[in-house]
Amino acid sequence: MPYMDKRNAARLVNDYADMIMRIGLMYLKQTYDAEDICQEVFIKLMSAELTFEDREHEKAWIIRTTINTCKDRKKLAFYRYWSGEPKEELVSGDDFTGNDLLEEIKKLAKWQRVAIYLYYYEEYSTAEIAMLTGRTKSSVQKDLSRGRKFLKNILESEYGKDYGFEKGGADYAE
Repeated sequence: MPYMDKRNAARLVNDYADMIMRIGLMYLKQTYDAEDICQEVFIKLMSAELTFEDREHEKAWIIRTTINTCKDRKKLAFYRYWSGEPKEELVSGDDFTGNDLLEEIKKLAKWQRVAIYLYYYEEYSTAEIAMLTGRTKSSVQKDLSRGRKFLKNILESEYGKDYGFEKGGADYAE
């Protein structure tokens, strides 16, 4: 039985579409671009003859392919020369709309956004993020640290909320 039958394709879309959209939005900051990336990743997945060891291997392949597809998109001439401000659009989803924290995450530098997203939303360790992004573990840790510091300062000053970025908490245990 081929890997990509109708039932498996539906499972993949159901399991990974939101994640691909979020990664695409973190990289490209535009909903319509994230939707294009989502389609491209699923086309690559469904047209390739792949076999995965397990669901974690499948998920890692999808994340890596999504990141690479986003990088390819950013290499296009349009992105290299476009100087306009991205529109303030959001991906629809349970925990990804109307949230001031996510609005601030979008303002982070690219690698900080990616590290924060993969660490907190997809629950990857810093070593796994390093492997997925092709960066060193210390770079990922530095990006997480800088991202947390930026978010803490902005959110506490602008919104007057304590978002629990206390040093020594469970989030710093790597």
